[in-house]
Amino acid sequence: MCQVFFIDDEADLRIAIEQTFELADIDAKFFVDAESALIAMQQGEEAGVVVTDICLPGISGMDML
Repeated sequence: MCQVFFIDDEADLRIAIEQTFELADIDAKFFVDAESALIAMQQGEEAGVVVTDICLPGISGMDML
């Protein structure tokens, strides 16, 4: 199964989506910013799907993609 990277700086939304993904048995990693997701990718983590907020601190979601 592919892994989902979910990137959002809104804690409440991240927590709600994390709980939903857990109930649906979706393999996902959650990040507060694009930099953290990029570091994970550089360290060998692979994402089959990336869901990102566009307006993030630092690198925007669009720039990250």
